[in-house]
Amino acid sequence: MFMGSRRDRIHPRECLDEVFNVLTSSFKIWIPFILLSLISLFMSSILGFTPYLLGPEKYHEIFLDSYQYFYLIHIGGIIVGSFLPLLIIPTYMLMFRDIVRGFKPSFKWSFKKGIKSFWKLFAVIMIRYIILVIVTLPLTFLNIYIIRKLGLESAFELSGQGILGLPALFISPLITVFFIFVLHSVVLGKKGVKESLKESFMISKKNYWNLYVLLLIFNLIVYILSLSLNVINQYYDLSWALNVGIIIVLAIITFIIGVYERLTFVSFYLKNKKLEKKINVN
Repeated sequence: MFMGSRRDRIHPRECLDEVFNVLTSSFKIWIPFILLSLISLFMSSILGFTPYLLGPEKYHEIFLDSYQYFYLIHIGGIIVGSFLPLLIIPTYMLMFRDIVRGFKPSFKWSFKKGIKSFWKLFAVIMIRYIILVIVTLPLTFLNIYIIRKLGLESAFELSGQGILGLPALFISPLITVFFIFVLHSVVLGKKGVKESLKESFMISKKNYWNLYVLLLIFNLIVYILSLSLNVINQYYDLSWALNVGIIIVLAIITFIIGVYERLTFVSFYLKNKKLEKKINVN
């Protein structure tokens, strides 16, 4: 049901090897990811410094005592958080494609080319988010039920102990796997919003378990790194310098894993398109 025949499936090892070769042969491909990290750091800094800028009492009054503001900020954060990366995401996809094809990658050209598909990407991201929220609602209610049963005060406390995070880690990819290639389809396949959702579903359907395992492996690595940091902070009394050093090392590893994950799915999409053309010709 969720797997195609052997001849029209992509082996993940081929994609991982290709990504490794690209990352080690071209420094330029790292530039978009560095910019994405800076955008993420900027967004985190705004949220982190807001209490200090407003003062604890004002911050508590505006954001914590008023649910409407909380939800507005949450929705706004999703929109802005999706808005800024979409300026860069098409760039690394196009640069990777050029490198694989044997061309010299150009950040400037790829950025200008990718920016043309911005609004399609934004529409697809919002549709994907809405669908995933609706589909994953049962999991959310299950989490709330567990929290109340165990008598814990917040989901944050529970997830911080790694109780909720691990089950979600295995369940979420079962659904999100179908939406992996929606952005790739818009940027590299030049599809519309509806067509990109359909193509992503079809590619994921015939490569379902390979993609699920890939997603799971990447998510598990990031989860373990994050959990390691929580354990170190809670149970070990380290010096300030050592603590900062550990955070920097884990952040670098997480960054590299994130780059590898994104490019692996770009490689997967390109190989699938190439395979489809070969099958159609034969």
